[in-house]
Amino acid sequence: MVEWFASLFSGAFAEIALLCICLSGAVFTVISILFGGDADHGDMDHGGDSAGDNDHATDGPSFFSIRGLSLFATGFGGVGYIVQHYTHKPLVASVSGLVFGMLLAMAGLAFIRFFYRQQVSSLVSSEQVIGTTGTVSTSISPGGGVGEVSLVIAGIQTTRTAIGDGGEPISQGSIVRVVRLVGSHVVVEKVS
Repeated sequence: MVEWFASLFSGAFAEIALLCICLSGAVFTVISILFGGDADHGDMDHGGDSAGDNDHATDGPSFFSIRGLSLFATGFGGVGYIVQHYTHKPLVASVSGLVFGMLLAMAGLAFIRFFYRQQVSSLVSSEQVIGTTGTVSTSISPGGGVGEVSLVIAGIQTTRTAIGDGGEPISQGSIVRVVRLVGSHVVVEKVS
């Protein structure tokens, strides 16, 4: 009986199990990327100390998140299936799958974390905008009219919709300073 069970596991059953693990991991990976994962961050500090260092909140998903585990399952099942199919040795297939699953999960999570860092670095606070000087790229008409200014904020060139502070017209090419924010608009004054 034990020999029959061992032969069953070392044969087609092992290949089917590893293939199912691979496909399940791939399906969960695709679903988590396409339909969710906005809150799939690493360790997040939800304490009341907002003045503390909270950089780790933007690290991205951890190895034990849905994305990490599904990437691991995809690599483990896929390589395990291939090795089992050609060697017919479940232990070798399991170890190979384990190693490749960890490598795939670490590489995939590093790729995802790269995009989390890019997203975070592109966010600009209002403190960084106020006081910035720039050039009017589209004239601002009098009486609260809207125009555009070109600003360099945190080393990034950007164009923002602008309103004049004093209600006076500001011509294209004028140097202006941001004095406050009103919604998505910057309120600017002409620099003498």
